[in-house]
Amino acid sequence: MHPISEAWQTFGRHLVRYRDPGLTVAFDLGPGRFAVLTGLPDIELNVTGLHPPAAAAEANALVDRIDEVGAPTLVFVSRNAALAVLAVLAARGFAPTVLPEPLMWRACQILRPTPASPTFSVRRVAGERDLGALVAVLAAAITMPPEVTRRQFALDRLAGDGLGSWLAWDGVEPVSTVTLTWDDEACAVWEMMTVPAHRRRGAGRVVLE
Repeated sequence: MHPISEAWQTFGRHLVRYRDPGLTVAFDLGPGRFAVLTGLPDIELNVTGLHPPAAAAEANALVDRIDEVGAPTLVFVSRNAALAVLAVLAARGFAPTVLPEPLMWRACQILRPTPASPTFSVRRVAGERDLGALVAVLAAAITMPPEVTRRQFALDRLAGDGLGSWLAWDGVEPVSTVTLTWDDEACAVWEMMTVPAHRRRGAGRVVLE
């Protein structure tokens, strides 16, 4: 498999793992395509993608599923996608974003231990107090409604293997968060967010490392 297609398939697989099944009304994962749709009126909660070897048939099937759900939807399209895929999307009303969104991927490597931060402490979300802090950070950084956040990041999900959220704290104040999914083949980074008032202080780097 081409490395780019492998990266996109990994993204789709981990998106399915990341999104709360209770929020998902439709999902699809197959060669050249993925879709995780909640039906909620937030484009970030309805995410799909097309990549090689998808062709016009896969693109039309994906848009059919999007139309069935009837919610604003984001379609990630690989720069290596067939021209027929782009033609289908354009014909069915999709327009490209002004700026491309990068999919960042790297091969596995041994990481060196990260020195402890003198400013921030980091711990995994593990209780109701932590969950409340996570909701507050995400509410300040993105538009996800708090009730959706609490369902997406339910404590029983975050306590399991393969999905977890971490918070960086400045004393008693939560300032940054990252959510990870992982399996035997890869680790994916989701919802890496910092409260606007604390950006450019290094909290995001610390919580990710």
